[in-house]
Amino acid sequence: MNPDEQLLNQNNSSSAEKVGALKEAQRGGAKNNNSAQPHGFKATVQAAKTEKKTKEAGIAGALPKVVTAAANKATGSFLQQCWLNIIDSFGLTLIWINIHVFLGMVLGNNLFCKLGEEWVSSLPPAFGGEGKVNKMTGLVEGMLLALLDTLALALIFFFFVLVAMLVNAVTNPISIASVALDAIKKLFSPK
Repeated sequence: MNPDEQLLNQNNSSSAEKVGALKEAQRGGAKNNNSAQPHGFKATVQAAKTEKKTKEAGIAGALPKVVTAAANKATGSFLQQCWLNIIDSFGLTLIWINIHVFLGMVLGNNLFCKLGEEWVSSLPPAFGGEGKVNKMTGLVEGMLLALLDTLALALIFFFFVLVAMLVNAVTNPISIASVALDAIKKLFSPK
């Protein structure tokens, strides 16, 4: 039934009172929704567009959280395996660990977990709250990574110095021989 028929079918009050009550109900509904009813075609289309965008944002807002949580868990698991296999790989997994830390700083920790977070899920709950474990493991991992990076840089520097010495010895054998003889004389000569 349309509103006009409803008004005509009611016999309890006058038609003016019925129209006034209907308009009051319509105004009260608009006030309760905290939004004015759109007037005209353009306002109706705009309201439909904003409603559609709101629905899409709700769906799109939930999807990345699920995807980023799965990606965070996968990269955390890979990071954990890199730490466990650092000796087997002769330190080459340090490359991925440093890339992981860099990408975590650049892209955020939604995709790449912070240092120490990859161990929290595998630790027993007897270690206390996750926040304390996370801070502790993150601090230990950060210090260990800094130490291993320093050692790796020292080994790379030592390697390049050794290569430079060998290239110099091959290109100037006479000067290297004279330096070696001078060193032997100083070693065996009394002071």
